[in-house]
Amino acid sequence: MNPILFVIIQGNSKQWPGSYVITADTSFLTSVNSESVNVIKHVRKLSYLTFDNPFHAQLIDSLYKLLKERIAFSLTYISLRKDNGLAEASQLISLGKGIGISKKISQMISNR
Repeated sequence: MNPILFVIIQGNSKQWPGSYVITADTSFLTSVNSESVNVIKHVRKLSYLTFDNPFHAQLIDSLYKLLKERIAFSLTYISLRKDNGLAEASQLISLGKGIGISKKISQMISNR
């Protein structure tokens, strides 16, 4: 996979929201919101650049929806960790929904 796309999808350890769940160190959260906004901004920009290509426009729209879903899931387990503690947040993560969404994003990008 393209390393830039990997960073967009997975982030690095300083930005990955799951690091907060494990450690409760709020310094991991400092860039979560700004990075999420930046990723969405870049994908929206791609949608403007591909508006005249129906295939790519649909692909970018699907990618946008998956990224929004992935970000929302991350924010859910961050809130769960803050409000209910490590056990509940870990349980939610262990269901594999976030990994499943990330895999869909990776497949979408690598298949095109």
